[in-house]
Amino acid sequence: MNTNELKLAIIGGDFPPSNSPRAIRIFNLVSGLAPYFERINVYLPNAPINNLNAEKSNVKFYSFGRNIKFTFRGTFGRILQRIFNLLFDYPDINFFFWLKNYRHVLDSDVILTIGVPHSIHWGINKLLRTCNKKIYWIAESSDPFFTKGMDIFPKPFYFRFLERSFLNKVDKVIVPFEGAIAAYPRFSKSKFSVIPQGFDSAYICSFRNENVNNSIFTFGYAGTLYKFGRNPSEFLKKAINSKFNFKFYLIVNNLDLIPSECLSDERFIIQNLMPREDVYRLLAGMDCILNFENYSKTQSPSKIIEYSFLGRPIFTVNLEIDGDVFIDELLSGNREPIQINSSEYDNKQIIDKYISLFRME
Repeated sequence: MNTNELKLAIIGGDFPPSNSPRAIRIFNLVSGLAPYFERINVYLPNAPINNLNAEKSNVKFYSFGRNIKFTFRGTFGRILQRIFNLLFDYPDINFFFWLKNYRHVLDSDVILTIGVPHSIHWGINKLLRTCNKKIYWIAESSDPFFTKGMDIFPKPFYFRFLERSFLNKVDKVIVPFEGAIAAYPRFSKSKFSVIPQGFDSAYICSFRNENVNNSIFTFGYAGTLYKFGRNPSEFLKKAINSKFNFKFYLIVNNLDLIPSECLSDERFIIQNLMPREDVYRLLAGMDCILNFENYSKTQSPSKIIEYSFLGRPIFTVNLEIDGDVFIDELLSGNREPIQINSSEYDNKQIIDKYISLFRME
């Protein structure tokens, strides 16, 4: 397959200026794949007004769907919203209804869908079953829909019909690491390829600080917290018992998961999520960076790779067993940082893997 003669459609749910990992992933894929295709059409619920910074003339953006979202207010409203999310995957299920009849996508030779949300895959599956011509379809599925451990409630069984139908139709499924494949049905395993997320290494490395010299040992975590999937509250309650003096930055989305004891302890600096560039600058000046493990073994945070380009030691925390002993060992130099060959995750190398996958077919 000579990709230079092909039209590629990329369908996702987010894009810069959004700060989400999905937005960065789609941006890196679009900018990296653009030189290899005759044309790339990017379909988003809120397409950017301007094209890529590089002004790639063969990349065009299209908006699909309408931003209709019911607002649930008060305690009863939050309960209702939770029920809608659990039973109907609302509001993400909107992508299914938006895309299942969006025939503009069919003017393509290759389709690349980016999930989450998984309803993007389901909608394109429904659409392609109405199409007579063969369109090669690759689905990037970083976080399995039926991942255990990210929520207290399991996904309803009827969503498995949508997932099995999508897996029967798709040509290839891309996951970021081998362990994610275990979350999918056995019949589909031959369709999977492992390609991790790529990052603009030159850009992130530009934030490196080669002159870190903190008077107080300083470390931090920056990322998303989940009540049932990545909850540091018990770890932090134990960490408070450490007798060492330190500065522990927590740049997080869910302040409700931070124990009140930390808020009154000056060693803990709690901040809301901030623009990526500010996070890079802050973490680059620390003695080390922490990575909170997920409870689920079929899902792995990409932050650990992204922050490795900053050149600081990274230590992984098992939130279920680590506590004050971890902090004491960290400050005493009795913990070993994890080893990451960050060069393997440079976006250019990741794009080469995608192109190899296209050319195999």
